[in-house]
Amino acid sequence: MPSPEPTSETAPLVDAVDVIRLVGPRAFSRAKEYARDDRVLSSSWDAEAQALSAEVRGSVARPYRCRVVLAPGRGEHGRPTSSECDCPLGGDCKHVAAAMLANNARVLSPGAGLVRTATSAGGASAVAGLGSAGSMVTGPAGPAGPGAAGPDGADWRSRLAQLTDPPRLADARTTRMGLLFERRPRARPSRSRWDAPAPAPSVDPRDRATGGLGTGRDGLVTGASLVEPAGASWRLGVRPVSLSRTGNWVRGDLTWTSLPYQMNRLQIAAEVHAWFGQFAALHRSVHAAYVPGESDWLALDDFSSPLLWPLLAEADRLGIALVTGKRATDVTVAGRAEVAVDARRDDDRGLVLVAGVRVDGVLRTGDETGTVSDHGVYLVSPDPALHVTLAPTAAPLGDEQRRLLTTARELVVPADDADEFLRDFYPALQQSVAVTSSDESVEFPEVLPPQLVLTATFGRSDSLALAWHWEVAGRTVSFAAGAPAPGVVVPDVESWGVPARGTTLRGVAAAEFAGSRLPDLEGRRDVRVDVVGERPDYRELTEAPHLTVTTVETDKRDWFDLGVLVTVEGRTVPYVPLLTALAKRQRKMLLVDKSYLSLTHPAFDELKRLIDEATSLDEW
Repeated sequence: MPSPEPTSETAPLVDAVDVIRLVGPRAFSRAKEYARDDRVLSSSWDAEAQALSAEVRGSVARPYRCRVVLAPGRGEHGRPTSSECDCPLGGDCKHVAAAMLANNARVLSPGAGLVRTATSAGGASAVAGLGSAGSMVTGPAGPAGPGAAGPDGADWRSRLAQLTDPPRLADARTTRMGLLFERRPRARPSRSRWDAPAPAPSVDPRDRATGGLGTGRDGLVTGASLVEPAGASWRLGVRPVSLSRTGNWVRGDLTWTSLPYQMNRLQIAAEVHAWFGQFAALHRSVHAAYVPGESDWLALDDFSSPLLWPLLAEADRLGIALVTGKRATDVTVAGRAEVAVDARRDDDRGLVLVAGVRVDGVLRTGDETGTVSDHGVYLVSPDPALHVTLAPTAAPLGDEQRRLLTTARELVVPADDADEFLRDFYPALQQSVAVTSSDESVEFPEVLPPQLVLTATFGRSDSLALAWHWEVAGRTVSFAAGAPAPGVVVPDVESWGVPARGTTLRGVAAAEFAGSRLPDLEGRRDVRVDVVGERPDYRELTEAPHLTVTTVETDKRDWFDLGVLVTVEGRTVPYVPLLTALAKRQRKMLLVDKSYLSLTHPAFDELKRLIDEATSLDEW
């Protein structure tokens, strides 16, 4: 095979998938190493013969000469049809694949001599098929090492230019991508675990690109062509589409499963391709890959990751269109949304409650509404043209809020029950959603903020049970559930001497808490104390105790009888319970009249010493 002569013409790009089809995955893997290790010494392109020739250094001293014929493909791409090489395989080998990969890198990163491929994910190296950050191949100038420079010393200039030059504008031939939104019925579950879910009912085939709502007179989108089965559950599906040369958004063979392999064939910009990959990966991070029969679509209702919202903002920067039809781009991403209920009086003075969504401060009640997991909502307005509004919520949506938006949207309260609703139900409803009256026909009562309550239950045998809870609009909410409403700060009740999970005190501990700490809590404005049961009159004796110790001779075997008389504030303390408390090293003692005294007073030190000496005596 004659040695290739370098030419100034550029060979077409070759999709990595086509390279694998020609040589196989094993040879392709070795070819990537050859391209990264600068084993492609030179290459040339014969435009007339549509052939790429190259010299590749193999396992022997003499480089192998290979040649591959590239049939014209889409855009700048070619498709390998045949190859030959003077290696033992004779063709369709790793040397042929390395030549095509090196050529891809050279085309994507034009420049004299040494060329460094792009290292960003999905960037030039991925297109070239090398798949390694910072890999290098040689261009038409011949082999070069990492420190090589041309005769005019231009290599260091070209390297600096890569750092200082402004980013290259996107190629006008790059295919523009979009994300198609369509209102789709939920797939019916299969009757057997071995069967795929039944496909969703199809919409009007005359115009599927209108978001599943069909086209009416004069091309306007209507709901007339949509046959909605009774009790159907609708979801908002999304899928990738591309902009055709005629200006229509088309699906073609683009699906979420095929998109990863369409980057080069459709000439999708690397950043855009990576965006769609991130979108699908985030959706799959919580849910199973794809539902059989619906692999073309991802349901936005199931998008559990709140990273969806910065991802949609990034789509606008990348020029990815959010579309609803062949030419419609009626998708709006709003800043903030909250679930709301609008109340008004009807002609009979009853109350009409309509659930809706307040989007950027504007209440919308007439749109079809769904939820994006628990962190966002979407509103679908089909008339006169399909329009979709997406917005994140400030706080996670609860189950009640999601049911409110997706089930019955309107509730009528008869006039006779209106006062009962405003008195008993409105305060609790106001804690979950914003309740307003757009026409100001309903006057709402004042709703008190959540109240922290400590329940102190006095029981038998000097026991005291303490428990925390929130009182919210007449409802009892567990303290362990956290903040009962947005913006409510949960206090550190542990610092008040009461565990957050509650506790039960007995004896002198109950007396001490009821006598000192409980009055302090009752004086706080941020907590209400509810006392259950009869509250004993616990009081601490604070005066110094008077202690008298006497010994009396006796005829018994004991050496003497010990007499102890203790009085505090005129009360006589029985000495047997006192000695027992001192022997047990108790710090306080509760008397039968519900008063208690401290045993740490110095007056008890001598008595404690006598007890210790008596403890050390041996029995006989």
